[in-house]
Amino acid sequence: AGLSAAAEVKMSGASVVVLEKLSGLGGNTLVSGGGLNIPGTEQQKNLKIEDSVDLFVEDTLKGGDRINDEKLVRVIGENALETIDWLVEDVDVEFMPDRLQQFGGHSVPRALIPKNNTGVELISKLASFGQGLGVEIKTETKAEDLILKNGRVVGVKAINAGGQELTFNANKGVIIASGGFGANKELRVKYDSDKDDK
Repeated sequence: AGLSAAAEVKMSGASVVVLEKLSGLGGNTLVSGGGLNIPGTEQQKNLKIEDSVDLFVEDTLKGGDRINDEKLVRVIGENALETIDWLVEDVDVEFMPDRLQQFGGHSVPRALIPKNNTGVELISKLASFGQGLGVEIKTETKAEDLILKNGRVVGVKAINAGGQELTFNANKGVIIASGGFGANKELRVKYDSDKDDK
């Protein structure tokens, strides 16, 4: 998400810096299969699988116990095919042409699987694409604090591997793409009291 956002922002003409606390990019995407649920793909049509944005939205709402924002889920569903086209045509991500998977919570197979069945294909191609556009990537640089001014986020304070404190001023905004909070007990319990130390 962060690399995609960085590329989009850079293509709009803004300067972009990606901060990654680890020594390499990718986070959980690197250890995932990299599958992307997309309704209405050519792979589905070739296999005569009927799918639609409405069905994608319904499956996603049901899988999210209907607490997800339906408007945002619909934005994802309605833009999924265009996003895949961008990944394939512009970013050069390769998906297995003969592979389609049905992940839990989905009523039909709709997951496209990247080459080698790994998220490495997505991360390596997105990073290369972004850097080709001029996106600056700083690894081993941990965001520590957001800088607020008049209730608006205007920058980020970070620290690099050498202990140097860095300040990044943001004229147009800060995008946080830090994944989930499965390892944070306090937040787990806040949003679902059953998810304590289990």
